[in-house]
Amino acid sequence: MKLILACDLNGGIGYQGKLPWDRLPADLPRFKQLTEGGVVVMGSGTYRSLPIKPLPNRINFIVTSNLGFYPSCCFTIPNLDYIKGFNNAWIIGGAKLVNSNWYVIHEIHLSLVLKEYTCDTFIFSNCRPCMKITICSNKPIFKTVQICKFFFVYDKDTFTRVFSIVL
Repeated sequence: MKLILACDLNGGIGYQGKLPWDRLPADLPRFKQLTEGGVVVMGSGTYRSLPIKPLPNRINFIVTSNLGFYPSCCFTIPNLDYIKGFNNAWIIGGAKLVNSNWYVIHEIHLSLVLKEYTCDTFIFSNCRPCMKITICSNKPIFKTVQICKFFFVYDKDTFTRVFSIVL
């Protein structure tokens, strides 16, 4: 299973049930390109925070203990064991789902926002200690924009960066 998410420099991904940033222009098209036609898996809080429900052109799974609550256009499941057969499955949040299921994630697509935000929800709380977010660069990353962003893809077994794209 793959994980796709964005976080700030401290691993923050949410504040009061919403994203802590207003808009990340390059992130949404990339999210759509990678997940469209596949399976997205999310916790109930992430589902409630979506502006469009369900996410179009994807099979939507919600991991929840309240299996009868969500619309018929989504599948509700009690845990990730129910989707092991899907090859193109993406966990899209939230932190509780991700932090309790690192063992099934084999690839991490991380959009790192190079800024600190006020957050009350964090990723990487139960991850290997080497997953601390660090930035190494020989060139300046801040020019005339306030927020720069890196896309990273990590290998699960070594948690080493496979490739990155700087925007």
